[in-house]
Amino acid sequence: MNRWVTTIIESNAADSVKKAKVDVYHIANGMDYQPLYIYRYIDENEDDYALMSRIDGITAGVAYEDIVVYQYPSYNGAHFDRMFLQRMKQRGIYTILFIHDAEMLRGKVDFDESALFNEATLLIVHSQAMQVALVERGVTRKMVQKPFFDYQHQGVSVSHERPEKRVVFAGNLAKTRFLQKWPNHTEILVYGDKNDSQFGPNVHYCGVFEQEELVRRMEKNSFGLAWDDKLPDGGDYQQYTKYNAPHKISLYLSLGIPVIVWKEAAIAEMVQKLELGITINAIEDIDHQLSELSDEELLRIKNNVLSFSCLLQSGIFTRTALMDSEVKILLSKGASQA
Repeated sequence: MNRWVTTIIESNAADSVKKAKVDVYHIANGMDYQPLYIYRYIDENEDDYALMSRIDGITAGVAYEDIVVYQYPSYNGAHFDRMFLQRMKQRGIYTILFIHDAEMLRGKVDFDESALFNEATLLIVHSQAMQVALVERGVTRKMVQKPFFDYQHQGVSVSHERPEKRVVFAGNLAKTRFLQKWPNHTEILVYGDKNDSQFGPNVHYCGVFEQEELVRRMEKNSFGLAWDDKLPDGGDYQQYTKYNAPHKISLYLSLGIPVIVWKEAAIAEMVQKLELGITINAIEDIDHQLSELSDEELLRIKNNVLSFSCLLQSGIFTRTALMDSEVKILLSKGASQA
């Protein structure tokens, strides 16, 4: 039995989509998973026969009862993803669907994503809440939970000083209406594509950078904010944080930056339990919550984050999820042969 992992070939971008998948690939490759290269493309005129031939070409080296880790979504479209999984099933290949995003949980999907997920052998999901939500929506496959994305970087300086009571935010600024009327006196440094966005007082725009440059330039002696709004044109991104593990959380923590998260987010319980930052009910709570922290508490949180940073950079969450997935597949294979 050989093991494989998909890796998406695409241009560099300032968002975290590529970075998350590259890290999964490198961690899996370090566990002797072999690469399956998928070029990012959209060809709406491609018929099913041509698409099946393309998929067979991508997976020419994959044999019966091999394991393929498929990073989802590929952003080649739902039809490509579904056909890939179906073809692997037809060929007797086990597929581990490594979920980066479940679109149905944030209200922006125009296809039966549950049916697509059920084409896989097993799913790697973000949280218990995500697993429950997928089951409620008709997903019947076994699942493994991975509470954090790993985040790897090299040669980046990390501050060991007690954090200042200020905030940094990195991400998609189109999803951050709260920055237009920032209600806090606390200073916030913002990184991302500004476009035509207008920001309120105490919001300082610092530019847009690709991920490798961002980790070098980001102000690290601060608190990292993970907060999303519900957008008027669709996409309930705030509710989505009840299920997912935001990649920006791992970005912050890997750099030694404590985090600020919504109390109802799936990740909040771990943040509180491990003392990796603070949780808030509303964005307006930041001033009060930060003012309540003593110097001793700030230093304790910082030290906890620095220790946790080493785990994220080591790839422990991805490796554990992959090993747990392999065990479940092997056990189910053994049971079916008994």
